Amino acid sequence: MCDPVTGVMVAVSLIQAQQQQQAEDAAVSQQNQMAEENNRMQNEALQRDMGSFYDEEISMKEDLDRSLEDTAEEKLKLQIQGKREQATLQSQNLETIGGGQSADAIIANHHRNVLMAGRDIEDNFQRGVSSFRREREGLQSDKIEGIKLYQQLIKLREVVTLLKHQDLVKWD
Repeated sequence: MCDPVTGVMVAVSLIQAQQQQQAEDAAVSQQNQMAEENNRMQNEALQRDMGSFYDEEISMKEDLDRSLEDTAEEKLKLQIQGKREQATLQSQNLETIGGGQSADAIIANHHRNVLMAGRDIEDNFQRGVSSFRREREGLQSDKIEGIKLYQQLIKLREVVTLLKHQDLVKWD
């Protein structure tokens, strides 16, 4: 049989081992809670970032739509102004004695100038469209990189948690 001192020492050793295991379990539980909280915060940050990207895309699209409307309005104003000026030039041409070749040339030049001004407006709009596409592609690239970074952080966190857990759990 065992003497009482050995029995007490075995009991104390068992209690210490149990307390140590409880402390390790508490540490692992705390780390898990911290990891879950960190994941929650990362998810919220990703959602805010994606929302921000979405808002920026909407803003860019609205700017492009406004630019399209402004371009159409400018072209319409140019056409109206061109027609008025052309009518004025034609009436002046009819009032001159003999009609003259130079008056027809003036009208042709005016018509060409109106067309060129319209083309300039369209070219400016197309430059804006190209700029919009580049900005949108950059935004899409930033969004994809943000998602990839988030995914890498999740994987890294899982690896770190696994390594910490392996250090805390003793395999016999």
